[in-house]
Amino acid sequence: MKILIFEKRHIVSKGLYSIIKEIENSIEIILIDSFIQFQKNIQDIAPDLLFINHNLLEKLSDSANKSKLQHTRIILITNNHSTSFNDFLIIEKILINERKIDIEEKIQNIITDNFDNENEQNNSGEITEREVDIVKLIAKGNTNQKIADQLFISPHTVTTHRKNITKKLGIKTVSGLTIYAILNNLIEI
Repeated sequence: MKILIFEKRHIVSKGLYSIIKEIENSIEIILIDSFIQFQKNIQDIAPDLLFINHNLLEKLSDSANKSKLQHTRIILITNNHSTSFNDFLIIEKILINERKIDIEEKIQNIITDNFDNENEQNNSGEITEREVDIVKLIAKGNTNQKIADQLFISPHTVTTHRKNITKKLGIKTVSGLTIYAILNNLIEI
């Protein structure tokens, strides 16, 4: 998954960047703060998700930009609940005056929904390196909070990974994951 953050305010773009990385460290995130840079790179970048300031999106309303963004899911960064752009695929709005916890929850849901879609398309039954780390820690008896602390991620992210592991492996219990870890030489007994 590739995320593009197009925001001129440095503190807003870095804040979103850090929240996304805390939720899922393996996501590629590109920060752009100028319209010229955006125009030059949008086709090469081909983001799955675009976090963009509503004022900047207004400047992208010409037909050339609309066609470049027709398959990109957009998260609008705004200070107004009622802002709307019917020509774009806006899946969520983040209000700049929202509490951090509310923004984190929105972003977590966006990433989970989009990772779930990717996993359904690419579900080979194999788990990612991060998921292997989590299976190892689960098999060793760690709680979600302890796993989060050890991997420097949020407990909510651990829960998301556990859901993805369950979908991929079809294993729903800690004992089942422990047996999986032993059989696949992830841990030693």
